[in-house]
Amino acid sequence: MKTMNAVLCLFTITILSTNPSWAAGKGDSYGGSGNDFSGYLPGGHYVSAEPKELITGSIDSVGGSSALAQKVRMANDKFKDLATAVIAGYKAMPCASSATGGAMGVHYVNLDFLKDATPDIARPQALMYEPTADGRMQLVAVEYIAPKGPVELEGQLFNLTTAPNRYGLDTFFELHVWAWKQNPAGEFADNNPTVSCAHAMAMK
Repeated sequence: MKTMNAVLCLFTITILSTNPSWAAGKGDSYGGSGNDFSGYLPGGHYVSAEPKELITGSIDSVGGSSALAQKVRMANDKFKDLATAVIAGYKAMPCASSATGGAMGVHYVNLDFLKDATPDIARPQALMYEPTADGRMQLVAVEYIAPKGPVELEGQLFNLTTAPNRYGLDTFFELHVWAWKQNPAGEFADNNPTVSCAHAMAMK
């Protein structure tokens, strides 16, 4: 646990050093009480940045069936191979689970892409993998992150994550797209009830 927290702290420090506008929040540390879970609501809903509204995502047997999810698959299918993601500069973070059940999975974050001024389908700031029982890492979703907003990608509004939050960061905007795994909560929900961190190995 100490190692995982140390890795997360290093990640947070790196984000703040490369993104001056992301000031550290005053909330609890990762996993502590009072954490923000990015407005996840059961039943396939999430809260958009502006205007305030509830939106329901659509799903199919593969993953998100929206035009955006299909474009995400086409642009990032190469990252099914974890080695390709690592070569592209993505670094692993601890597996993130939800207080309400399910998980996001293991985030592989590209710190260079966090500097992008505008979101790019082919440059997700994070790739999300589910650890499997046989030791593989299965690509399930991507996450686009922006320090300022409101912001959108292909007409889809990002979620607003306010401070204080579980990451110890100032308010930021994010959009999960479950392009490779069906999500009963909706293709743009933060957490997937069918994803688990049970097989995640402790990071060293």
